[in-house]
Amino acid sequence: MIGWVLLAAASAATPAELRDAITEFNAGAVFSLPVLSEAQLSELSSGRVVSMLTRGASVETWRAIGLIVSPSSQRAVWLSCQDLHFSNAERVIEHRVAGSAASDKASWYGHLDLPMPVSDRHWVVDVWNNHSLSQKTGGRMWEHPWRLNPDGISLMRPVVERGEVAGLALAAFDHAIYTPVNNGAWVAITLPDGETLVAYHGATDIGGTVPGKMVAQFSVSGMQSMLERVSSRAAEVPAHYRSGHAPVLGGDGQRIPTYP
Repeated sequence: MIGWVLLAAASAATPAELRDAITEFNAGAVFSLPVLSEAQLSELSSGRVVSMLTRGASVETWRAIGLIVSPSSQRAVWLSCQDLHFSNAERVIEHRVAGSAASDKASWYGHLDLPMPVSDRHWVVDVWNNHSLSQKTGGRMWEHPWRLNPDGISLMRPVVERGEVAGLALAAFDHAIYTPVNNGAWVAITLPDGETLVAYHGATDIGGTVPGKMVAQFSVSGMQSMLERVSSRAAEVPAHYRSGHAPVLGGDGQRIPTYP
């Protein structure tokens, strides 16, 4: 399943440059991006969101993937994704379980509020930045991957019991279904003309009776708005991420300098 949605302006990046960037990224990535067809590369170069649905690591798992070329810099796009003042998901309660702002390795709890009669879902994912990839590419390619923590329920229940997760009652935690699969990544690649290739992908099986493919299809349908929001918000980052802002680490593990 592939969808293309028109954006306001075409990219300066050529299809060949985009293909080469993805090939170089895949050589050092934790989770590789799919090889795009010439038609998809042309659509991406012309300023469109390219989204698709592919098989995940297992036959039962589906992966939703979206790509966009943003006119903003890599650090602005990264801040648009990683700054905790911004949110990319609705109806989700998030809580840092382990790690700190001074480290780019952490564990995050997520609780998704779903309409009745569907049970809520929750998860704990371990997140980090791919320093090796950044080093190999001279800082041009940043990847922020995550994987499901299989011990998330035992890790989180005492935290919820102590009332440390704002807006989440213990009863809601106990009735939620723990997702059996949850992995993915944010990607920001600096292109030769200074634009940024942004990619998001996630492989999720939410368990229960809801088919995994249906969930992935829903994710694909939301790629346009999510990636456009990230790209447009990146233009606002320089006015927000200034002196006094809590530090945000880049994909190289280093603090991103604030804007003047």
